[in-house]
Formats: sequence, C-alpha cells, structure tokens
Amino acid sequence: MELNVSQLLMQPSGSSREYHLDEIANLTEDIRGARIRGSVRLLRTNKSVWVSATLNSDIDSECGRCLIPFSYPIHLEIEEEFVPTLNPMTGAKVSPPDDDDKDYCTIDENHILDLTGTVREYTIMALPMKPLCDHQCAGLCPTCGLDLNTNVCSCEAPLDARWGPLLELMSVTPDRN
Repeated sequence: MELNVSQLLMQPSGSSREYHLDEIANLTEDIRGARIRGSVRLLRTNKSVWVSATLNSDIDSECGRCLIPFSYPIHLEIEEEFVPTLNPMTGAKVSPPDDDDKDYCTIDENHILDLTGTVREYTIMALPMKPLCDHQCAGLCPTCGLDLNTNVCSCEAPLDARWGPLLELMSVTPDRN
C-alpha cells in the first residue's frame, strides 16, 4: 500500500489526490493475505500530507466460543498525518515538527507514503479480543467438547467448586413451620 507522493509534495497547500485501493496485504503474522479495499484521499498541507481513508476487509479469524474459522468483516476510518523526511524540491532533509507529544508517520526519502503500518495498527484496534462467528454462538460443551450450535449434549452442567458452601445451603431446605 505504497503511494508515490512526490508530485503532491511539490503542489501548494490544499492540493489533493484520490486513490482506490484493492490490495492483498500481510498485516501481521496472524493476518496474512487480507484483501484491503477502499478509497484514500491525500491532502497537501503546508508541512505534511493528511491521509483520509475508508477501508474494508474480511479477516480470517476463529470464533472465541466454538473455534470454527470464519471471516470477520472490518471497517476502518483512517485519519493520519504523514510528514516528509526530504524536501522534494531541494532534496534537503526536513526535520520533524517540534511537537513532543505526537508521533508522526513519515514519508520516506523516495517520497513513498506507505500505509501498511497504519492499516496494520487500525486493523489490530478494530479486531475484537474474542471474535464471535455469531452473537448467539453457544460455543463448546466444557465437558465433552461437542459443538452446542449444531448438537445437544447430555452432559450435566459442571458445578463450580467455589460456590460449594452456598450450593450446600441451597440443597438443605430448613423446616419453616
């Protein structure tokens, strides 16, 4: 997801470019071959390039309850600022802005704006910790491991030992005469 922005960097502030992405990317070790689709708008500012992107993808995932592989759809709205490292007119190094509390994405010395790292970060933030194939997913039986979405098991629900004293109180019914 590399975009050459050398011509845009030579344009005045307010100039823009639009791109349509449809690429396959390896974002992390777990997210390989993700097809990223959407639009990217680049806006030249007085010191940088502002990136506004709307991207969609389907990430191969595994249900956190039933362990069945499924495709998890994600939608990304990206708003980031990319600062050049070289001036395209003179070739001189450009120092980053003196804003200590902000991390900047950079445009490399060949004037290539690489969106891969930014898309990776936004994708990781968009993915749930425990993806579910369906919000109604019943999961697996904790005793026999049967998929409760497709079968009914005959196992008794295991009692949590931490509730032992309270369960004993529930089984003893006092005489209320």
